Amino acid sequence: MPRQVFAGDKSSRCACTFAPIFGARKGTFTANNRYDGGTGLGVLPHLAASRLCTPGCGCLAARNVSGSVDDVGMAIRTGVGAELDGVHASVAALDALALEDHNLEHSALTAGAGDIDVLQRRHEIRLERLELTARLEAQLAAVKTRDAAEAVKFQQAMTPPDASVQDRTYAEMSTVEEIAGVLTVSSAAAGALVEQSLRVCSLPLAFEALSAGAMSWQHARIIADETEGLTPEGAVKLVAHFFDPEAPNPARGAAPGELIPSRFRAKVRAWRERHHPETIEKRHVQGVADRRMEYTPDRDGMAWVTLRLPGDTACAIWNRTTAIARGLQGPDEPRTLTQLRPDIAASLLLGAGTITAETLTAKDGGGIAGTESSAGRGTASDAQGSRQIGKVPAPRRHPGDRAGALPARPHR
Repeated sequence: MPRQVFAGDKSSRCACTFAPIFGARKGTFTANNRYDGGTGLGVLPHLAASRLCTPGCGCLAARNVSGSVDDVGMAIRTGVGAELDGVHASVAALDALALEDHNLEHSALTAGAGDIDVLQRRHEIRLERLELTARLEAQLAAVKTRDAAEAVKFQQAMTPPDASVQDRTYAEMSTVEEIAGVLTVSSAAAGALVEQSLRVCSLPLAFEALSAGAMSWQHARIIADETEGLTPEGAVKLVAHFFDPEAPNPARGAAPGELIPSRFRAKVRAWRERHHPETIEKRHVQGVADRRMEYTPDRDGMAWVTLRLPGDTACAIWNRTTAIARGLQGPDEPRTLTQLRPDIAASLLLGAGTITAETLTAKDGGGIAGTESSAGRGTASDAQGSRQIGKVPAPRRHPGDRAGALPARPHR
């Protein structure tokens, strides 16, 4: 793999030449050329202790003759500097509020607060610190996002151009596993972080909003999720609609960061559906091919069963379950509508037959009677219904509907 090569005499290299490579932090070099005060940096051979200079001297760019790595490195240093400026500003504001809170506490103890309502002001300081902490979390998420994306780019830059597909895949997997180990997360979570980071970093307006703390990492994840499958031009238009006030048709109302994530996702998804280059019919075919059922164990002996189905089928299941549950409600039914829905769905899936109050009698405080004996005995109609799952037609469209219109909401 190509590595960074430095020209010039070994004794003339300064500390800032090596610091970006070995991850050195602020510290000093001892007489035996060891770095004290940093992390992850061992002996630096042939480094003169007197050759220390400022980080902005540019000697790394001047001495680095590896073109591909240098280009990536220069891009990182420019971006991270702007991101860390915001982090430093937020930390300074938090320090100022902490100092003010300390002074208020001291003045309250010494009865020297004057006309200031100490409790009210300390309450306001807590709210201001929460706001600053949320902004700082977003700014740190931007730093993590760029680091994850650039780690992959560095690995790609170090991979030889003539490397086989297997070698490139192994290199990418190794990077993901390294990120997973550093962050102490699963490989799947690290892979998702890398994909989302690459997508967010490829959209400058979204990344700038995250770096400035104008939106949270949850909002950035929504952007990454909803731009998946779009062309680069389509993704840029989506982001410009919400983040560029000079766009042809900018979004109205509150800024993206001022919306709760669920509302922001609904707005982004609605815009995506209306402006997607492909018709809803083509995308629906692909979505039907990706249908699946998932089982997730939960605590207290419970579990989740999740179905990903065509929208009209899922809506029909929800409406039918709700209708049956409402029909069973009465003065003698202790269960709520929320409890009746899963009982009815389990009875239908396990072949309990006709849904009545007797077949759904609560057992041990809310179980389903008869499910053990009837498990696995589906009727002929149940089997026929299961064979028709893959043949559900696409949602009907009326002449007045626009391409990509969202399906009707289910009944509550």
